[in-house]
Amino acid sequence: LTERANALKFMTVQYGHEYFSKLDKVLPVESRLLYLTYKTLEERAYAIKTVSSLLKVGAEAHAIAKLLRSSYPDPAEYLSPSDQSDDEFARYFNWYRQNKILNRLPEEWPNHIEFDTFDSRNKIIQQQVYSLTLWIDGLGAEWLPLLVTKIKQLSNSVEVDAKIGCAILPSETEYNKQWKKDDEKWDRLDKLSHNGMPDDNDYFLCVARQIEIIGEVVERVSELINQNDRVIITGDHGSSRLAALMFHASDNFAIDPPKNSIVRSFGRFCELNGSADVPITPAMEPIIRDGKAEYIVMKTYEHFKQSGNAAGGNSEDKAVAGEVHGGMTPEEYL
Repeated sequence: LTERANALKFMTVQYGHEYFSKLDKVLPVESRLLYLTYKTLEERAYAIKTVSSLLKVGAEAHAIAKLLRSSYPDPAEYLSPSDQSDDEFARYFNWYRQNKILNRLPEEWPNHIEFDTFDSRNKIIQQQVYSLTLWIDGLGAEWLPLLVTKIKQLSNSVEVDAKIGCAILPSETEYNKQWKKDDEKWDRLDKLSHNGMPDDNDYFLCVARQIEIIGEVVERVSELINQNDRVIITGDHGSSRLAALMFHASDNFAIDPPKNSIVRSFGRFCELNGSADVPITPAMEPIIRDGKAEYIVMKTYEHFKQSGNAAGGNSEDKAVAGEVHGGMTPEEYL
């Protein structure tokens, strides 16, 4: 199989749904990866779907990453657990990335990150000497290990300093527009995360394209560092696949909004709009400006009741694209 896979890489072969349907019957599951050339986005999406299947039967992330490393290294890097097991940030995002690929509602939510230990993104940027800033809408901390690894591979002369910062709450673009006239701003990652591919809402196709966009970011960074001494890459906010899945999961996670409030972003936050005496639960973060609470932002996967279609129709048999943001989970906020 390995020889076959290597030979196919040098041939012009395009696989479609019929081929993938046949591959679905191949056992053991991990051997399906050997029947792919990884040349097309569709094949790479099928590989990520296969990774999801392996996680569902209990395969370890580091073992899956080892299987992918030579043929499809970017998702291998994305999925590889950080060695910093005593770091709450690393531990949480190891868990999040695996559960994002798993594409199932989590049974637990192991967030023990102390947000107060992080500076705001704006403060971090202001502390830097003049640099061109490349803003990637929707670039959250989940992408940090892959992004740093790929930038370091550009050249031995490129120095990378990775810092984690907090967005402005609510974690929406309209509250985080800090780019200047000379900065560069990309929207493609955020649009994709919300809606999937223009002609196909398959979730795994969306993830394959997300990973591809990170590669495009690094290609652009390679161009920019030839023209600038320093380049900052940052996002205005992140996004959450698990919050999107939870939006349809159960009424137990849907909370009645305060009276007269305006619910936004699939219930990730609400504008109080003059509401008074609002009961605050541990799942909520009031955003106070000028001594007055203006918003309530969700810190967990609970949400204020609102109609909508965040990853609507997603099931074990059909993975549907869609992510949300506006709240204060680590993947939205950092």
